[in-house]
Amino acid sequence: MRGLKSQKLPKKSRVGRGRPRVEGVVATLKDAAARLELPVDLLRMARGAGCTAFRKNGTVSTVELKEWFAKNPTRLPNANALVDKIQWDAEDKKAIAEMRQHKLAVMRRDVIPVAEVKLKFTRAVLDAKKGFTEAVRTLMQEVTLHCGASEAQIAWAMAQGEKRVRDVLTVLAGKEFCGVTCPKCKEEIK
Repeated sequence: MRGLKSQKLPKKSRVGRGRPRVEGVVATLKDAAARLELPVDLLRMARGAGCTAFRKNGTVSTVELKEWFAKNPTRLPNANALVDKIQWDAEDKKAIAEMRQHKLAVMRRDVIPVAEVKLKFTRAVLDAKKGFTEAVRTLMQEVTLHCGASEAQIAWAMAQGEKRVRDVLTVLAGKEFCGVTCPKCKEEIK
């Protein structure tokens, strides 16, 4: 037999800690949880409830475990609470991540807070009203002075100009235009 080449026999494939690989059997509880996409705590509860998928050497038969869950849906009294807690934790993590992204967007000025937009818009409207009113008032004064009007006629012309400005602003606003009230003194800002 010296002349014959020794043929190597195929070795059994091994999975962690020298255990032979068998279809549907994984090396650890965590591997089973990952393969079945279940929480490890749920598998521990199943083991404590008497599931026979868990071997003494630490391996877990995922096929037997699936069958056991299918046959014993009520054997794990705390399973629903565990699943609810896991879902709650996942939603909480998602909310925290979204809030972190939002804060980053605000810091980068990709997003502008609503309060800031309202404040800037209110200031812009009030500045426009002020500029519009002052322009009409100045125009009325110049026209009446040019025509040589009395103080009463100048006051009347200015009042008419302010009324016209308020009418235009009412049309633009789509309702009775009123100024913004001050948050401190609650009086109209003109």
